[in-house]
Amino acid sequence: MLSTNKEITQELIAAYWTTKLRFPAYEAPALYYGPVAGERAVTALAIDPVVAEQVRAMANNNPLAEYVIYLSCWSVLLYKYFPQPHLRIAVGDVDPKGITQQTGSLFFFDGRFNGSLLLKEVLEQAGREVSEIITHRDINAADFTERITAAGININSSLAYGFAWHTADGVAERAQLTLEVGTNASGEMLLRLHYNTALNGLFARQLLQHYSAVLQAFYPQRKQLLAAFSYVPLDEQAALLRNGEQAAPFAAAQCLQEQLSLIAQQYPQRVAIVQGNESITYSELEARANRLAHLLRRDYGVTPNMPVGLQGLRSPALLAGLWAILKAGGAYVPVDPAYPAARRQYLLTDSGMQVLLSDEAVADLPNGITRVALDAAAHLALPATAPDLINSASDLAYILYTSGTTGQPKGVRITHRNVQHLAAWLSATIYRQHDRPLTAMLTASLNFDASVQQLFAPLFNGGTLVLLKEEERRDPAAYIRSLIAHKVDVLDITPSYLQAVLQAATAAGEQLPVLYTLVGGEALNSTLIRQY
Repeated sequence: MLSTNKEITQELIAAYWTTKLRFPAYEAPALYYGPVAGERAVTALAIDPVVAEQVRAMANNNPLAEYVIYLSCWSVLLYKYFPQPHLRIAVGDVDPKGITQQTGSLFFFDGRFNGSLLLKEVLEQAGREVSEIITHRDINAADFTERITAAGININSSLAYGFAWHTADGVAERAQLTLEVGTNASGEMLLRLHYNTALNGLFARQLLQHYSAVLQAFYPQRKQLLAAFSYVPLDEQAALLRNGEQAAPFAAAQCLQEQLSLIAQQYPQRVAIVQGNESITYSELEARANRLAHLLRRDYGVTPNMPVGLQGLRSPALLAGLWAILKAGGAYVPVDPAYPAARRQYLLTDSGMQVLLSDEAVADLPNGITRVALDAAAHLALPATAPDLINSASDLAYILYTSGTTGQPKGVRITHRNVQHLAAWLSATIYRQHDRPLTAMLTASLNFDASVQQLFAPLFNGGTLVLLKEEERRDPAAYIRSLIAHKVDVLDITPSYLQAVLQAATAAGEQLPVLYTLVGGEALNSTLIRQY
């Protein structure tokens, strides 16, 4: 017997929702996750009439478009507070005219985010999602619940966040944290935040204030990247900066080699380093570094804080050697083969190194220093597993020498903890703002401290390092070709070289493909900023 059109429609609608809810959103923070329990509270904040009028103008006085804007801003704020690539928000029943219907039905809005989206793209995505919800809203609330339950779906996992339009309509009672947008007795736009009293009331009020700030900034910054969008008012930013002037205790850190081993276990087949057509995965980097580390410790007595020289052309093998030194427990001391002989001799002797890793024979090696080839462990039956940990985060990771412009170069000793601190900040600010691994360019020479932030933070987040050969690194045209070919996301560069790269890009009719450009080492002038 054929089903009626209405029955077919109901089946399709039910299939849509069961398919959607079968794939849960990322788990929300514990404070908001799970069924609502305990005391409930509401805090309210009036929307600035100027901002409300701005939203109406942006929506062309279309109530449904207004609904999408307010919902988009709520999803953006939730993403900024709790950065996750997939957020799910419970919503009430809104018809094609943007009017809430008192049906008691509960539907679900899915937001997909990454820092590369523009705000206007977030809005467009939300519009499409709301259109899908409206298309699939013609289902009885009881029937909806019955079908979801029959499919074995736990709906509580989707009730962390809610959004209500002009009436709470059952959303606030079921979702942990619900924003209601409506009007007061005078007809002015009003925000109400419904929350569990387990949530601090001060935090709830701050959330509303930040939502108001998102509303105000959304249209002017609609072409801004989501990663760069700031909802924090200027006075609050100033207060945060003042608070940030105080020292904070540093949490216990791992040694750098422990962090790499962890990433290699998580993402063994991801590409860690690429140079031209050559690439090595995390598992390959880990194995090569481990074998050489075993050799350094067994045959050359490398111990914690022991300086070990590292000299060679820019290559994956050189970086594997760097990691081998760290895994053996030593501190790497980079020595540029292009340095004048007198400077190299000074670094070799002043550092106190007894072992020098290099890719080729070294002339005039001082007495007491043994040269070990970077590929010395390649054909030996050495373990590919990491050597036992013998050092701590307070031990030395590397020694870099200053330029010596005011006299002899001076060795600067840096611990694992110092590097972890820098890498943690870069991870939070850049690398964990996206739901995919980022590709970064290792521009600096290992002899300069800029190489540290370029080297460790990308690898600690499962990203890929692009390593140019020396002649390519110094050629802006080759540099821009590599940026484009490898789709580099993070660029760390001096202002003068950025100027040269921009000129090369213009000459080639190309644009920088990067998401982030970190500039330092020299003064940054306004002309370059405008050109960029």
